[in-house]
Amino acid sequence: MTAAAAERTVPAPAAPRSGDAGLDRSNARVVSHLDVAEAIARRFTAGYRDPDDLRQVAYVGLVKASRRYDPSRGSDFVSFAVPTITGELKRHLRDQSWVVRPPRRVQELRLRIAKSRDGLTQELQRTPSTSDFAARFNATRSDVREALDAGNSMRPLSLDAPVREGGDELGAFIANSDSDLERAEALALLAPALKRLAPREKHIIYLRYYRGLTQQTISQTVGVTQMHVSRLLTRTLEELREALTGTRSVVRIAPDAHDEGGERRTA
Repeated sequence: MTAAAAERTVPAPAAPRSGDAGLDRSNARVVSHLDVAEAIARRFTAGYRDPDDLRQVAYVGLVKASRRYDPSRGSDFVSFAVPTITGELKRHLRDQSWVVRPPRRVQELRLRIAKSRDGLTQELQRTPSTSDFAARFNATRSDVREALDAGNSMRPLSLDAPVREGGDELGAFIANSDSDLERAEALALLAPALKRLAPREKHIIYLRYYRGLTQQTISQTVGVTQMHVSRLLTRTLEELREALTGTRSVVRIAPDAHDEGGERRTA
């Protein structure tokens, strides 16, 4: 046995009992036919599947075939093993390769469509339509579309895949976090409430949260005390919060006795 063969990871054959020559021969068949299992596994390998994983499944099928093989029936081992290994691979791909597993009827219809596509194309001399497949398999067009779409559950798009040649990756169009979505939603809800504020309060909100000015600078700009700016901000933010939560409508704040310019009438 070559060094490469020795490095392969194969399901360990059962430890032979003393005098169990049949089990010794079975183990020897497994080791000597690893290349057969690997060749069959390669037939099922596609770019999105893990070749090592399929190879291990093929080895499992090889072990099962070796355990069941009866030389007295006259067939050679390879002819007996190939269907067993192939069946093991098909079961694995059927049960394990779906990211989102569709119902069995959808899987079976999808497989039938895939097998018949080339023949139906030659028969019709054009690309088969959904209606063509529906007529061939006595299914509804909705069932055919569902089966065709099910292929996306096996091979979802990578976030690293470009949207178009030379374009941005798909992941670039996905929000970085839920906080970005929440902020966008809050801004959409906040805009109508801001429009209903009195001009001075709207200006103070702009200076504080868009320009980033301190309350002291705002007081000098607007011409009121810093304490009054703080009081106006507190009341305005509370009204906006209540407007966003739906507890009340934004109303104009009644003026302080010393501040005629702060008058706001009810909307």
